[in-house]
Amino acid sequence: MKKGVWLYIFPILIAPLSYFNRIIISNNLSVSDVGIFYSIIGLFTILSMYNDLGFSEALNFFIPKFLVEKQYDKVKTTIYSTFILQFLTSALVSTALYFGADFLAIHYFHAAEAVNIIKIFIIYFICLNFFQSLQFIFIVFQDTLRNKFIDYIQALLIFILILIIWRWWFDNQIMYYSFAWCLGIFGATSIGFLVFFKKYLHVINLGKFIFIKKDYFKIQKFAIWSLVWMNLSFLLLNLDQQLTIYLLWPEKAWYYANSTLFFNILNVFIWPFMWFMYPLAAELIAKNQHDKINFLINFLQKYYWAFSIFTSFFFFVFAEILIKIFLGDKFLISGDILRRSILFLYFNIILNLYQNFLSGMWKVKERVNVMIWWLIFNLISILILSKIFDIYGIALANWLTNLFIFALFLYYFTKLNIKIYIDKKFLIKNIVYCLLFWIFSRFFLLDKLSTVSSRLILLLYFCIIWIIYCIWMWIINLQELRLFFYEIQKMRKK
Repeated sequence: MKKGVWLYIFPILIAPLSYFNRIIISNNLSVSDVGIFYSIIGLFTILSMYNDLGFSEALNFFIPKFLVEKQYDKVKTTIYSTFILQFLTSALVSTALYFGADFLAIHYFHAAEAVNIIKIFIIYFICLNFFQSLQFIFIVFQDTLRNKFIDYIQALLIFILILIIWRWWFDNQIMYYSFAWCLGIFGATSIGFLVFFKKYLHVINLGKFIFIKKDYFKIQKFAIWSLVWMNLSFLLLNLDQQLTIYLLWPEKAWYYANSTLFFNILNVFIWPFMWFMYPLAAELIAKNQHDKINFLINFLQKYYWAFSIFTSFFFFVFAEILIKIFLGDKFLISGDILRRSILFLYFNIILNLYQNFLSGMWKVKERVNVMIWWLIFNLISILILSKIFDIYGIALANWLTNLFIFALFLYYFTKLNIKIYIDKKFLIKNIVYCLLFWIFSRFFLLDKLSTVSSRLILLLYFCIIWIIYCIWMWIINLQELRLFFYEIQKMRKK
């Protein structure tokens, strides 16, 4: 739990840098250029997930096991094999991207000017693969500080370079921002390697590099399952953005990307709880205490429901105000999309909770099956609804997909003899108070805020309203929150 503190601190430090980057880029490039810029980053990030055939993910399982057993030969062989595989596949994929840049620019991004940007971002692609491997290595050594520190260095370097271009370069072209992004991750990867060699090289050098075919295929088998799940997850995460640029072109793609910007804020608060849940669920399964698994799922989902409800209602009410503050008037369409899609956040948070429970319970096939259906249903619904409702169809497709997957998770939990119980009284209470807040805001706040021209003053008002709103919801749920912290303490003692 002490190491988990860094999982809170660094994301909080990184978040404002990332949002400032988006604000600067959004306000200094055309909508079409911004759409191309972030869509290329998204595409290259997807490709990076396929690059090492799942070996980086397999490090999470095998390296701790080898360290406990003091099999240092296998530790060194596994880590070095991963780096060698990263180098070979990165070189191969980068070559294909370089010579295929013209085809991708014309037929995928629908923009001839994207050719040079794709070639520049090949640097980003190569560095990203090694950067992700370093992060996995730090995690297997339970070094959350350095894992998140290099994340922060990357965000900080990119922010500094973008700030220099915006403030002193005077030529705000997409090419310069692309170089800034690539140099940022190159610097962070270089620092990551320096930390790796200084901190962990002596442990790795306790063993010898010995290639054993039997061990290789054992790791590869595990890696393939990890690769399937990991890439399905990442494809799903980026599917709507990539389909938006392909079906509706770059300008609408960036309107949609900005509408999803504020979903990432929630991850700062949610994922550390997921880290707590993983080992606890696995331990309970190992002890065959399925009744406690059932209690844990229902206990946590009760508070996830409440958190998602009061947060998404707030975003629903102030969607256009948020976009105006952070991105400016030219992206107000993004606020309209945000308002239409934000309520699917209810199911999005709960589905992530359910998915992580399947991971903690080592239900690999069930987890992959859910991802396959999730991807198929989302793909079909986007293809159909985007033709009917244009960009708003993407938001509707996410709604329907999450409802379908929610039902599928209930089916799998039933097969695992886990009964999902929803505290309707607690849920309805929070919805009622959120509706009262919406009515109050509709008649007394929104009209007055819409007359404020200064974005800085608007941000100040917004922060004050958010603080008051959070205090109000805290008071309303005070009894349940006391129960929550009491149960968490009990679990930690056990």
